[in-house]
Amino acid sequence: MPALLVQGLTISLHGKPLVAGLDFSIEPGEKLALLGASGSGKSLTAAALLGQLPAGMNATGMLRVNGKEIPLRGRRHARREFAAIHQNPAAALNPLVRLGRQLAMPLRNAGLSGREAREISRELLASVGLADADRMLRSFSGELSGGQLQRVCIAMALACRADILVADEPTTALDVVNQAKVLEILAGVPSSAGGLLLITHDLAAAEQICGRAVVLQDGRKIEEAHMPELIARPRHPYTAALVDSARSSFAPPFEAAAA
Repeated sequence: MPALLVQGLTISLHGKPLVAGLDFSIEPGEKLALLGASGSGKSLTAAALLGQLPAGMNATGMLRVNGKEIPLRGRRHARREFAAIHQNPAAALNPLVRLGRQLAMPLRNAGLSGREAREISRELLASVGLADADRMLRSFSGELSGGQLQRVCIAMALACRADILVADEPTTALDVVNQAKVLEILAGVPSSAGGLLLITHDLAAAEQICGRAVVLQDGRKIEEAHMPELIARPRHPYTAALVDSARSSFAPPFEAAAA
């Protein structure tokens, strides 16, 4: 049974389809990339899964998480089956609430005591490479760098214990050094997290994290393949252009395959 199954996803605005008939799935523990340029529909797809489509947009199709059907229609609301890692970590956190309290919220909602939530919060911060966890828990978001904030956001997503993590361009707002650190952390997300959907325009970033990719162009799926095949033998010209632009950033085995 797939951890996530999406069939016939169509997202429209005033009757005009922006994403049309999209099908894909994520197996338990799998990390899947949704690739495409700006305007390809990948972030709209993430918003539809998360129940965060802008007002006026409608989504139809079938969405299942671990076999359970999730309604796509209806008013906007957070879906507990999903946890998001957004591209702007500063905007995702409340600047007036200490990070420890924000990190503890999903843990307390799951029934943990305050002491248990604090201990697990420390462990989660350590797992994403943040030292001095107690200081971090006492801090406000304005006291941390962008790279530190994004790692806190990853820890918060893991704290939600959701079936599917959705990482929407998680490195876009970061410098090169912090991009590499965040990609390394996402690559190490345990399979117990259920599944990871990486939304990105960066094929080299997807190669570091994911074993398989779906490529979107103008709201339609144009290609789907395991990452080595996608890089070595892209079938669509758009995918081939992505490979050409990212070739210098590939890890050595893929760089050789794509040459």
